Parts: sequence; structure tokens; C-alpha cells
Amino acid sequence: MRYTIYCALWVYIFSFVACSSLHVQPRNIMGYDNGIAILQSEKPNSKAQVEVAQERIGGSNYTPLLLYIVVENLNDNNILFSMKNITIHINNKIITPTPFESLSYTNINLTESLYDYGIEIKPSEKFAKDSFFNIDTYRPLLYPIIINNVLTFRYRFYNSSLSRANMYATYQADNKARKLLIAHYLRKNTLTQNNAKGGFILIPYQKLESGNLNLKIDIEKDQHEFKINLTKP
Repeated sequence: MRYTIYCALWVYIFSFVACSSLHVQPRNIMGYDNGIAILQSEKPNSKAQVEVAQERIGGSNYTPLLLYIVVENLNDNNILFSMKNITIHINNKIITPTPFESLSYTNINLTESLYDYGIEIKPSEKFAKDSFFNIDTYRPLLYPIIINNVLTFRYRFYNSSLSRANMYATYQADNKARKLLIAHYLRKNTLTQNNAKGGFILIPYQKLESGNLNLKIDIEKDQHEFKINLTKP
């Protein structure tokens, strides 16, 4: 009976995670760089590039969509480039990326998103990622009991001290990931001729849905457009 309930629980969890995730499928890919899809657009006065590393978002951690955007100025005049130059639509709805000022307060899990870009965030100590479902979290009782005239031991009980240590290590990893993203997030830049700059933009998973995501970058008179399909598994 216990085994049946255990299996049913995992089937439910797996189904929930699968249903709450989306596949990321960029369109018009120019090529790949270490597994990262490269999308490019060139206009008379500017170039734009979008890098897409993730293949799936959402899931149990509500992994957000993380994009890296680079713009190059081909004009003699200086160009001001910031988040205001970017417009995102999905199914004809406007989606707003997380502003830089809010990153310090966000509780979004960023470690998986950065890992897809080849950036690994390691906690200071080695603990199970999810202690509740890890065998090391449980400890056998030291005294025997009798159930239905059979001598046995109590199965196991939850090791709260290990759980607290795991939560602390996870917090440390999340804090490191947040600081790294803040250092490389897209902010306001002045681009001189042949100068390229950019950074990450973050879109929380809760703002996304299955459909066509259109990303537009306006650089003075140039408009660069990129398309990403978000599909259910």
C-alpha cells in the first residue's frame, strides 16, 4: 500500500511539473555557440543579437526565461540603448521584463537559468538539492517496535537539521546567482560607433504562456525583430 501511494505521488508530481513547463524554440537560428542558440539581425545603422540557452522553462522551480541581448552601433552618432528600447509581446499581450531595480528583491530561482548559459553557481557546502525526497535526510530509529506480532524498526523520520542546512546552502547559491545576474543585467548604455554592449533580461515564468513570443528592439530608425515559440511538452 505504501509503495502504491509513493508511486502515485511521484506520478502526480511528474505530471504537474510537465504540465507547468514550456519548451523554448527560437526561430531563424543563425548558429550555436556552446549550445546557445544565436539569433541575429542587421540593419543600416545597427546590429542586434539575442542569445537563447534554455530549452525548457517553468517546472517545479518556476524557472524564468533568461535572454542575453547585444546591440552594436554602426552609425557615426552615439546611440542610447536601454530596456526601454525592447518590446516583448506574447499572443498579442505586452510582457515586461523584470527591471534592474527589482532584482535585489526577487525570490526567483536563477541557478538553473544561469547554468544553461554555462554559469554554474555552487553552494559553499555539498547538500542534497531537495532534502525532503533524499534518502540522506532520513535516519532510522534506534529502538525496535512490534507491528502485527513482527519485530521491526520504525521506517525513518525527517532530519530537520539537515533540512535547515540544505535550505541555508540553497539560499547561499540563490544569493550568488542573484548577484551575478545583477552584475551582467541590461542597463542604460551609450554606444559609440562600432561599439557593442548588452546584458541579460529576465522574464518571470508566471508572465509567460504557450504561444509565440515576439521580441522587438528599436534602435533609432532601425527595428530588429526576433521570434521564440513557447510550447507545452
